[in-house]
Amino acid sequence: MASLRWLELRSGLPGQCAFLLEHRRAYEVFDQPESQPRMVLAVGSKRKRRFLESQLGNAGPGNGGVALRTLSPSTVVVDCEMHDAHVLPRIKPGPLPGGYLKHPLHLATNSRPHQIAHDLYWQVLVPFASAVFLFLEDSGGLDPVVETLATWVRQSILLPIQCPPRILILYQDDAKPVVAQFDARLRARIKAILHHLDPLKIATDSRVDLQHKMAFESVQFSPVSSLSKISAHIKHSFEARVAAGLAFNGEHLKYLFQEAVHEFGQARTVPFDFYRASRLRNPLPKDLTNHVVDFIIASQSSAIDQATLIASALDLDAHPPGMHFFCPDQTFDRFYGTMIFHVGKRVGDASLMTRVRARFAEIALERRHGSSVLSHVRLLHKFRAFWMECYCDTSCLVCLVRSPVKALTCGHQLCNTCIVTCGLSPRSDPWRFRIGRCPLCQEINDNSLSLQPPTAGTRVLKIGGSVRSKAVLMQFLMEFQTLAGLLLCPLRDQFDLVIGSDIGALLHGHSHNQG
Repeated sequence: MASLRWLELRSGLPGQCAFLLEHRRAYEVFDQPESQPRMVLAVGSKRKRRFLESQLGNAGPGNGGVALRTLSPSTVVVDCEMHDAHVLPRIKPGPLPGGYLKHPLHLATNSRPHQIAHDLYWQVLVPFASAVFLFLEDSGGLDPVVETLATWVRQSILLPIQCPPRILILYQDDAKPVVAQFDARLRARIKAILHHLDPLKIATDSRVDLQHKMAFESVQFSPVSSLSKISAHIKHSFEARVAAGLAFNGEHLKYLFQEAVHEFGQARTVPFDFYRASRLRNPLPKDLTNHVVDFIIASQSSAIDQATLIASALDLDAHPPGMHFFCPDQTFDRFYGTMIFHVGKRVGDASLMTRVRARFAEIALERRHGSSVLSHVRLLHKFRAFWMECYCDTSCLVCLVRSPVKALTCGHQLCNTCIVTCGLSPRSDPWRFRIGRCPLCQEINDNSLSLQPPTAGTRVLKIGGSVRSKAVLMQFLMEFQTLAGLLLCPLRDQFDLVIGSDIGALLHGHSHNQG
């Protein structure tokens, strides 16, 4: 397919910062959401283009930035030429066309385009790559390649990445480099970097080896014509990402790449974190610790398996429908370990965190390709007799991590998230939910549950006036209910707050009773 230009550098007016243009149409290469494409960075210029042309049939002219290209149904090439720009084109004034986003790079005002490009490669692109191709001919020899890798090693000390890629240096068949010479030069540069960052600490061989591993899975050489060898490197390097739980499908790659580009524009001083980015739209519940403590206190007199229920509830929170499946141990340690440790301290159970962590990993792996919702609800059903005697006004006993907002007929109270998860709503009224049976005690539920849409503001009805205006106000409320099409719904359900003054204070109770 044709190259889809993705990222470009542009300059602003004199004295202004540079800008990063993001072309979101490029994400079309990820339109097969269920696939897990292998991401390969190809950094170079003319020789890189000839290589891609031999594989794709049409390399096209130099893109001057970063483009996304499909090498095969399972491999996407991130085509990098941004580092070759010496003078940046000036960004055009006025609004951008649709599908374009402009990211000001405020901390890059005095940076050279080459430096900005390599910062972007490391912070935005390399974290997603299983392999990085560097073309020896385009680089101008071994020394420039060593300097590029040394730059990334320095970046890895300040901004480490979660799954370092394999570096593949491609050379012409008749220009095989001396690998031992290259290794010695790279190790010398890493030693110099370590000494510069900490002059009082000796840059031992073990420190050099460790820093090398933190930046790159390995550095390999291959003739550019050896396609079978190159394909094997792509395959084997991707297996490391799969093992690390960092092989994302197309839908997740779209979102994560957009977030990584946004963070680069914001000049964040922390490395891009896939775990953290995945929770931006699904943040950790507030007061999770208090809610889990509530559950333990409510169930302390029973023989219920508290650790298993807590672990299942955390699996439900960590893996809602559509969420990427990270390594369970890593997920627990990053998001829940500290909180469950404090829960254990508060309830006097020193082994709680260890037990919950073990069960969390077991439950998540057992139902990895199934639904965390169905798995958790099935577990709740096993303890039906217990739930018929257990109630809590401060915590949702379905998810164990949020505050309840609505009650079912049986008296059990659910949070907003569990109402949406367990309920059904008609297209005509998508925020009114029906739950046939309580997910805890299985009793029939007759209550209809209305939720406020996330885009809605606070709904306030203020009623006031003299005694003589009572009839007028009553008529207004009835006409309002009719015009709004709410005859079948209690009027009180449509407001978050009702304020009454004078006659309004009397009508407040009356209007609620009359709907």
